[in-house]
Amino acid sequence: MRPPVRTATALAAALLLAAGGLTVTPSPAAAAVTSYIRLNQVGYQAGQEKIAYLMGTTAQARPAFRVVDAAGATVLSGTTGNSRGSWNSGYTAVWPIDFSAVTAPGSYTIQITGVGTSPTFEIAARADLYAPVSRAMSQFFQVQRDGANVVPGALGRQAAHPEDVSATVYNVPVFQDGSDTIQGTLTPIRNAAKVDVSGGWFDAGDYLKFTHTTAYAVGALQIAERSGSADPARAAEIDHAMDWLDKMWDEGSEVLYVQVGLGGGNGDFKGDHEKWRLPESDHDIQDPAGKGFYYLRYRPVLRANAPGGQISPNLAGRVSAAFALSAQLHAADDPARAAEDLAKAAAIYAKAQYVNPPSPLVTSYPWSFYPETVWRDDMAYGATELARAARALGDPRAGTWLSLAAQHAANYMADGGSTLNLYDVGGIALPDLAEEIEAAGATGLAVTPEALLSHQRARLDAAVTRAQTDRFGAGAEYTNYDSTSYTMGLIAQAHRYDQVSGTNTYANFVQSQANWALGGNPWGLSLIIGVGDTFPVCPHHQVADLNGSPDGTGAILTGAAVNGPNGERVFDGLETSDSCPADGVDRYAAFSGNGARYLDDTEAWMSNEPAIDFTATGLLAFALLGKGGGGTGPDPEPEPGPRKRDTIAVHRSSANIVYARNSLSTGTANAQVQVQPGSIAFVGDWDGDGVDGIGFWVPSTRTVILRNAFSGTGNPDVSYVSTLATSSDVPLAGDWDGDGKDTFATWRPGDQTVRIRNTNSPGASEKSVKIGAVGDTILSGDWDGDGTDGLGWHRASERRFALRDELANTVSETPFVYGSAGDKPVVGDWNGDGTDTVGVFRAPNSWFLKNTNASGNADYAEFTFGANGDRPLAGDWVRDITPPAGQTPGQIAAANGFYTDPDSNPLAWVAENPDDARAATIRENLAEHPGARWFGDWSGDIEAATDAYLDGATAAGKVPILVAYNIPKRDCEGQSAGGAANAAAYRQWMTDFAAGVAGRPAVVVIEPDAVTQLDCLSEAQITERFGLVTHAVNAFGGQVWTYVDAGNAGWVAAATMAERLGRAGITNAHGFAVNTSNFWPTANSTTYANDINAALASPKPFVIDTSRNGNGHKGDWCNPTGVKLGPTSRLNASGAEMLLWLKVPGDSDGADCGRIEGLPAGTFSPDYAMWLINGN
Repeated sequence: MRPPVRTATALAAALLLAAGGLTVTPSPAAAAVTSYIRLNQVGYQAGQEKIAYLMGTTAQARPAFRVVDAAGATVLSGTTGNSRGSWNSGYTAVWPIDFSAVTAPGSYTIQITGVGTSPTFEIAARADLYAPVSRAMSQFFQVQRDGANVVPGALGRQAAHPEDVSATVYNVPVFQDGSDTIQGTLTPIRNAAKVDVSGGWFDAGDYLKFTHTTAYAVGALQIAERSGSADPARAAEIDHAMDWLDKMWDEGSEVLYVQVGLGGGNGDFKGDHEKWRLPESDHDIQDPAGKGFYYLRYRPVLRANAPGGQISPNLAGRVSAAFALSAQLHAADDPARAAEDLAKAAAIYAKAQYVNPPSPLVTSYPWSFYPETVWRDDMAYGATELARAARALGDPRAGTWLSLAAQHAANYMADGGSTLNLYDVGGIALPDLAEEIEAAGATGLAVTPEALLSHQRARLDAAVTRAQTDRFGAGAEYTNYDSTSYTMGLIAQAHRYDQVSGTNTYANFVQSQANWALGGNPWGLSLIIGVGDTFPVCPHHQVADLNGSPDGTGAILTGAAVNGPNGERVFDGLETSDSCPADGVDRYAAFSGNGARYLDDTEAWMSNEPAIDFTATGLLAFALLGKGGGGTGPDPEPEPGPRKRDTIAVHRSSANIVYARNSLSTGTANAQVQVQPGSIAFVGDWDGDGVDGIGFWVPSTRTVILRNAFSGTGNPDVSYVSTLATSSDVPLAGDWDGDGKDTFATWRPGDQTVRIRNTNSPGASEKSVKIGAVGDTILSGDWDGDGTDGLGWHRASERRFALRDELANTVSETPFVYGSAGDKPVVGDWNGDGTDTVGVFRAPNSWFLKNTNASGNADYAEFTFGANGDRPLAGDWVRDITPPAGQTPGQIAAANGFYTDPDSNPLAWVAENPDDARAATIRENLAEHPGARWFGDWSGDIEAATDAYLDGATAAGKVPILVAYNIPKRDCEGQSAGGAANAAAYRQWMTDFAAGVAGRPAVVVIEPDAVTQLDCLSEAQITERFGLVTHAVNAFGGQVWTYVDAGNAGWVAAATMAERLGRAGITNAHGFAVNTSNFWPTANSTTYANDINAALASPKPFVIDTSRNGNGHKGDWCNPTGVKLGPTSRLNASGAEMLLWLKVPGDSDGADCGRIEGLPAGTFSPDYAMWLINGN
């Protein structure tokens, strides 16, 4: 027998995540070693930070480790970082293992002499890692099914509770304080009709069914489904749950039923929690009415409101959201069902008692099972999803609901709020609302998208701060209930923030929290059953215990997320199981520490019980990650091959010319192609060489003309008369069979049929697909990155897109709303991640392009090209040079060196003054040596500027050095005053800066003096400053090494600088830079950097600016006398990772200071250059 069901979470304020990494070798009881490697048993995203942990002792003193690939080759060697502290009295040190430099996809282990070998883990694209996890979690919901329509599965589920088809509605009983024991008898409601409450999901390890938790869970599953990640099992579970919620809402009487079954009983009868059994056995109970186990068979139904009465606002909000989400999912494929779902959602929402709400709120009976105290988040959630559904269906009430959502969100934000969990849905409501406000173009509401995201950022930043000091990088508290759920909630919420904001602010944080949940915690345990190598084998779950395997193999509760570690005190007095584990041994006892314990025992409901809300939160988190997207930093493409990144063009029929740009930026055409009069231009890679050519469709003669080059001259490479098309058809191109070559197809307005051939030749269509409705524009693109194009449609009047991954007439579509009415659609791979996404061309000539196929803000906007009436096109007509696959900037620099800025001030001066006697000396000793280019408010279109600079470096095969210098209030309004106008402008500028770099190999030094020169800032501005630098760090991914500027040896004390770097996001940076634009000798700078590392939680690589430190510091920072060039840019054997020329030698430090008069900062002086060369 088990104790009462899971006591509901103490939801106060604690952010709940836990310590990160991944798993170890053997189980603790059998281990012969005293140390363990904890790491993510699923794996690590190729382009993200990769951290594991050695759980050992202080005597080990930063042990050495090796990362070994599947062939047994060592791909990385290193030493651990400084210990993050003691975990318990046995494990006195937790050593971080940073192996971020390993980026090539494959299987790996970590080996440490004297410790052993870690479990095997994968390095792969994010979707390859986490989509399977999400799909596994759908299986748990299959096990939780009640009623006749069950899925037998590995655990042999059978139909249960047929009596629920005609169940009795009871008055809410009176409970003894703080318990589920019922006082008195149960009384049916007089004259209440029997109700059908069959089906649905069991809540947890018991067999109760709650509207409150089901609405939360199915809402999370529907958001996962809406994201576009594919999982037929999840779709079936959504239908199963929504069918049950439909039964729990009685439209005729306007009653919402809230619960089926009772947890406890009294001296006369027993409750659900008082008998350990299989659910189908309840049908065999023969106890007399009201006695014994009678109510396990004839289960009472309790309601949330009297007929026609108001409903507790938390329930009204989340249940209406569930129906509204269903309406969104079916708006395109079944608008009649969607309209019905919207009507139900609206009716329930209108019943919300948000003026003088009940106290306590209605969640369950007793309330102590789920003691929720906040409801404004639910009301904002419900209204947001209603608004989104209404807009998708063209319902005029969308604006009203959007206004209500904004008002409730404003009130919720004023109250504070937590992170995503069963009791607080702000983490999904607010990002959805921000997207909807943007998509609707709404103004004058109670909140703005910026305010919504700022609120979310504050909650997430608190978790990040906690993670920075936690032994295993945990962002959430793990000495209280639901630590697994809070961890998953942080992953989902942080990823949604990045999606909606168009940034990668929390990408590394998301990975670190996935690490913790999947094994990188003190217990070395994946908290999802069946995922990873080591997971719970004795869940507090009746079906798993009675029908399942006790050793983690065979029949297990796959996909279930358990409660997770909990406070040691809550286990006091627990009587452990005599069945699982069979030997009664607590295999994780040695790892209790910091007040937390994990017990894998069937009786340990406080750590080992799964639940639908836990698992739904995790399913959502991993579905979002498994779909990809989320900001400007996609998974890198480590495979060899051309780096395909599309740009834009327009076909101007009035001039019979196609005008093309080579970048996503404002400007004039880089190429023009003459078009035959009366023809329609289109673009495709006809010969499979990775570069797009031009095509022309001549309707009058049904002639197809294809050129492999983007040119209108010379003979065509292919020309033929199409027999599959008519003169009214519109051309389309795509790689329909995945052979790497695009072929011509057409779509026929009116019948909306696409006719496809897999070769560019005459002949009948090989496939015909009908898609969209009359008036829609048909699109083609590789929506899922599988190398094969699918179809889609755009409905300009409704601003709606819908995409199909497969070429079939009956296949699900991914619908979303984007753009404005009247926009023209365009499709391309804008960021080079291998996936096509949509954009719009808006009259007269503006472009708004997205990196994900979803509603939300544009990732590329605020640029213009073309003219009103032009037809937009996209393609990659410029061959890109492929960066070496998987190589780091250090490896490339070792082979090829650093990039010399071809437009540097010294080179420009030499070119302009060839006859000057100093020119040859400056060229040979200074101008031709590689160094940094600085980017700031003088750089114009920053994305175009960094993109062009990286193009040049990539073509040369060398590593560029870039310095970002645009922080607001730069240089405290000193010699280099300026910077972005405000924080929002800086975040956008930095996001665009990173978009231009696009993950290509580069060294980026972030904001010289930004975390050093703080004396001109208020405390609020200092906090903002650290947040902006953190944003800059997180904007980059791929093969970029970022270094946060850390001042110099003569300015801020090392310990203080370490604390500031921690606040500025150093955890996610590759390292830090010292001596930028200064003169301290390399030895002094090395000592200073080492002192900083000694004070950091985990040491980081560092670089030193040696551009002017040859003679050391001369007592002044501004154009001093007696300084000299230092070592040129190079890799360094010890100490600093690199010595770099960051300051451009010869450029002034400021006007009218030191030896130079009248030259503003950044202006080149040949005299200064010669002084540096000669050292005088």
